[in-house]
Amino acid sequence: MKRNMFFILAIACMMAGCQPVEDLVDPTPTVTPTDGKYTITIQASKDAGTKALYLDQSGTKDQLNAYWKSTEEVSIFKDNADVAALGVTPGSGDYPTTATLTGTVSGLAKDDALTLMIPRKTWEYTGQDGNLATIETNYDYATASVTVNNVSGTNITTNAANFQNEQSIYRFSFKASSSATTLLPVKSMKVISANNALVQSRTLNTGGWDDVCGPIEINVPSGTETVLYASLRNNRVGTSTNTDTYSIDIIGADNALYVCGGNIPSSVMGAQGKFISLQNIEVSQARFTSNTTSTNQVW
Repeated sequence: MKRNMFFILAIACMMAGCQPVEDLVDPTPTVTPTDGKYTITIQASKDAGTKALYLDQSGTKDQLNAYWKSTEEVSIFKDNADVAALGVTPGSGDYPTTATLTGTVSGLAKDDALTLMIPRKTWEYTGQDGNLATIETNYDYATASVTVNNVSGTNITTNAANFQNEQSIYRFSFKASSSATTLLPVKSMKVISANNALVQSRTLNTGGWDDVCGPIEINVPSGTETVLYASLRNNRVGTSTNTDTYSIDIIGADNALYVCGGNIPSSVMGAQGKFISLQNIEVSQARFTSNTTSTNQVW
């Protein structure tokens, strides 16, 4: 009887040993998008020291404050390649300082370093018209650096993006003389740096940003504005040589040439992202209108 039981157990063990071993199946397999595109989500903020284009003049205030708008578009660069554009969903409140950025991307992987930029993918300061709304749309650049930290299924996330403004916004107004009771109407203005430090355009290369510098011209469509705004990036700002001198040529509504200038204090040149108000600047008339002769005519 014992021999029979042993035989039965031996047969059972042999049969069990012949059964194929099944691999364990991952209940949550990796999903790869069939079109190679992922949805990317980035939490973004604007630094407390950053100035955007909400001009707060309530009470005794006169300052530009940072906030996000749903009409903004954020460009993503990997190395020097334009990867995608992200839409903006602002946080709560009238002037939200946080936002969620979302869009569709391809060709990204974990640990990729990305550069984010607003308000547009072409970085240039030429073509300004002196209007604050135009600066908000085209010339109020801010950047952030992030790294892809997770690729899960069809979604990509990064660390939070803290945007920093890349220029300062200047407000100008002029008087033709110390006794003038009204501001000078302006048709155009040219700002010239003694150190050729005003950036006209920037291009992203694998080693960083390359600058083209020169005068910044502001052409006023109406030809009669008395207060002009300019977006100026000085590449000496934040360096050990953060001093410069600006000279300004103005064509008034009377077609006369007016000039002025002055040293830019180091407090202004300490960092980008400031609101600098230069109002009631007294100018000298260097050229009269075209039908008037002058001994101090310069062109």
